[in-house]
Amino acid sequence: MSKPKSLCEQLDASSEHFNRNSHLNTSAKSKSIMPFNPVRDIPDLSGKVIFITGGTSGIGKAAVLALSAFNPACIYFTGRNASAGSAVISEAQKLHPSLSSSSSSLVFIKCDLSSSRESIRAALANKFDSSRLDIFIANAGIMAVPEGLTAEGFEVQFGTNYLGHAVLLRLLRPIMLRTAQKTAHEGSQVRFVAVSSFGHTMAPPSGIEFDKLKVPDAGTKWHRYGQSKLADILLAKGMAKRYPNISSVSVHPGLVRTELGGRAERSPFLFIMESLRWTPLYKSPEKGAHNLLWAATTATLEDGKYYEPVGKTPGKPNSYSGMAAICDNEALADRLWEWTEKELDGLDLLQYGSSVEREQ
Repeated sequence: MSKPKSLCEQLDASSEHFNRNSHLNTSAKSKSIMPFNPVRDIPDLSGKVIFITGGTSGIGKAAVLALSAFNPACIYFTGRNASAGSAVISEAQKLHPSLSSSSSSLVFIKCDLSSSRESIRAALANKFDSSRLDIFIANAGIMAVPEGLTAEGFEVQFGTNYLGHAVLLRLLRPIMLRTAQKTAHEGSQVRFVAVSSFGHTMAPPSGIEFDKLKVPDAGTKWHRYGQSKLADILLAKGMAKRYPNISSVSVHPGLVRTELGGRAERSPFLFIMESLRWTPLYKSPEKGAHNLLWAATTATLEDGKYYEPVGKTPGKPNSYSGMAAICDNEALADRLWEWTEKELDGLDLLQYGSSVEREQ
C-alpha cells in the first residue's frame, strides 16, 4: 500500500492539476449556473443593521465595502486598529458618495477578541446603540500563530477565533431575536454567519480537546487552528438547533490572498501555502468575500449548514476543500454549546436585550 500524501503534497499536486486543466475548468463553468455576483445578487438592504468582526482588512473589509453599496441603515465593524477603521470608512465614502459624510451609517468598534469578556462587552456597549440587528458576520480571526494565551488564559487561537465571537453572540443574540420577531411579517431573515475554514479538517481527532483549552502548546499550531475553526462550524449548528428564528450557517471563504498568514509562525506547510498565493488556487479578498456575502444575503440556504464558495455544500475532504465528518457529530456540538453556556454564565447582557433573551 502506498504512503498517503501529506496535505502539502496534495496542495502542490492540486495546483499543477488546476493549471493543466484550466481550460476544462473554464468550459465547465460556462455550462454551469451563473456565478454569484454581489452587484447583481445582493438585494436592497434598506433599514437593515449589520455587524462584521475583522472589518479593517481582508475579506472582512471587502464585505464592509460591498454591503455599504446596498443602503443598509448601519454597518458596525470591528478591528484592533482605529486608524485602519477610519481608513475603511473613508474608502467606503469615496466608493459610495451617497453614504453620510458624518459616518453615521458606518461605525467602527475597536475590539480585540483575545481580550477579556468584560473588555469586549465594554467595547460593544460604548459604540453599538442600535435597537435592531439583522446580520452578524463573525469573520475576525488569526491562523497558526505562535503559542500563547488570551487575556483570560485560553489558547489564543481558540480564544480569539471562537470564544471571542461567542461572547459577542451572547451579547447580541437578544437584539437579533427581537429583530426576528419584529420583521417576521416582512419575510426577511435575521442571519448569523460564522466564517470558518477548510482548516477545520486539521482539528485533533477528538475535535475539541476540552481538557486542553487553556494549554498554549497542545498539539501543533495547525491542530489548534483547526480546532478553533471546527468550533465555529459547531457554533452555527448549535444556533440553528436552538434559535430557529435566526438563520445560522458557517462558510469557508476559499484560499484568499489576505494578511491572515502574516502573524503565523513560519513552517514548511505555510511556505507551501505562501508559494501558491499567486496561482489560480488563490483569489482576491473581494472574491474571497463572495461566499460570506452570499450567506449573509441570499434567500435560499439551509440553516446549520457549512458552505464552500459559493453556496456549495461540500463533499468529503480532499486537498483544499470538503467537510470533515466530525462536523456532523451532534454530541460534540451539544457538548461545546453546553461548555460555552457554562463558561459565559454570568456575563452581563446589554440592557436593551436582557428581557428578550429570557422570553425565548
